[in-house]
Amino acid sequence: MATQMSQGGQPQLTGDESKPLATDCEAMMAKLLPVDPTLETAHESHFTWCFPNWTELEKTELSPKFECGGSKWRILLYPRGNNQDQHLSIYLKHGFDDGEMPEHWHACVQFAVVLWNTNSPESYISQNANFRFSSNDPDWGFTKFCELRRLLGHLGDKPSLLGNDEANITAYIRVIRDHTGSLYHTFYNYDSKKVTGFVGLKNLGSTGYLNVILQCFYFTNSFRKAIYQLPLNHESNRNTFLWALQRLFYSLQTDDKPVSPLEFTKGLGWAPQQLLMQQDVREMARLLLYRFTKEPKLPDIFRGKTNTYTTIDGAQQSRIEDFLDISINIQNIRSLEESLAEYIREIVDEERTENGIQKTTSGVLFETFPDVLYLRLKRYAYDMAQRRLMKVNDFFAYPEEFDASPYLSADTDRSESWVYRLTGVVVHSGGVNGGRYWVFLRPGANLPFYKFNDDRVTGAMLTNVMEDNYGGDGQATNAYMLIYVRKSRINDILASVTAADVPAYIGNGLVEER
Repeated sequence: MATQMSQGGQPQLTGDESKPLATDCEAMMAKLLPVDPTLETAHESHFTWCFPNWTELEKTELSPKFECGGSKWRILLYPRGNNQDQHLSIYLKHGFDDGEMPEHWHACVQFAVVLWNTNSPESYISQNANFRFSSNDPDWGFTKFCELRRLLGHLGDKPSLLGNDEANITAYIRVIRDHTGSLYHTFYNYDSKKVTGFVGLKNLGSTGYLNVILQCFYFTNSFRKAIYQLPLNHESNRNTFLWALQRLFYSLQTDDKPVSPLEFTKGLGWAPQQLLMQQDVREMARLLLYRFTKEPKLPDIFRGKTNTYTTIDGAQQSRIEDFLDISINIQNIRSLEESLAEYIREIVDEERTENGIQKTTSGVLFETFPDVLYLRLKRYAYDMAQRRLMKVNDFFAYPEEFDASPYLSADTDRSESWVYRLTGVVVHSGGVNGGRYWVFLRPGANLPFYKFNDDRVTGAMLTNVMEDNYGGDGQATNAYMLIYVRKSRINDILASVTAADVPAYIGNGLVEER
């Protein structure tokens, strides 16, 4: 039985020069399946199936096999409708015989089906779709491709699609290379661990923001190793948040199914109702970073230093302060480099006093940046006209790598490179009063990005991580927080974590409880 997909067909009529003839296959392909520059085409082709005696067709018809992208295909036709009798039904299906399909076969396909008048190729109806074909999903198409009245020309002044009882059906197929393992996926029976090697975290109500930041810390691999090495096997440490974090990290590393963060929330002292209260992911990150700095055995990889200075008539005062993240402006600012330049821009003020003009210069310089740099994008601003807080969806570009040295104090040691590489992008979709979070993370120095969306993990292309989240007018989905790692130290910070890095008591304790 063919998969049902209800979608009304739209006739391609004469008189519009932008609509090619059905016989012009190259123009039809370009019109019906425009190329998406973010996707890579593996192969494309077309196949035409001719019907010299349409009214003599059986209830179900199956086309000869044809090939595209190394796979065989067929058109499945229900001339008088599939599970209904008002519309013609057409589907595309794989053409493998029983036992012929390769193991784990799938194909990501953009396809269009055109039914056209053999004698009048300007008269046709087309439908198009994107679909991931597999052994579980062998066919896809259009249960309501077009009304049977339209086929016979009994619908107003629209021309018949049959000429002398003849018609053609052309299928246009483009097979797309799936670099993420999830393109066009329905996610029915999807297994994150099997596809990506990683598992997600269960959402306990409104804990998506917590899941995001926990994955960020988990994939800061040197930090994960340090968490494992904390001596927390004594009974007095049981149920503390660091003890719970050890166990959570171990479960993320070893389990095959999504992990619950419930034990960790109890370690933080949360009441059950807090699981239903969404918080800001940036504030959660700052809270945990602060708590981590209180543990002397953890590596100091998140802390940087600023120098806030004021010079009055040549006399300078300065104050060195620690920071765990940087909040940067994005409103009316187009890029990260521009925002950082604004952050350190010197402010000059002149004031008339009884002793003459007093000149004051003030500003901020960075003494050091941390090995792992958290940048908080200021996505909220108070709108004076509307008298309320608004989300700032302005376009804001960030690079895969940037040189932080222009923003450092002149006295800072530059013998080691200050180039940073992007390893994480936290995304928010929604407005001031709510929304959803997910995160793109690079699990290793030389690994691609993956998307962590609560309990689902999928592969990601660089355009998904960057351009798709720059924001802009009308785009409520955009980058919310950026994570960069100092490139000269990234191999150490993102070094692989193995079973040998985990004390036995962590796993043993979980096994005993289960």
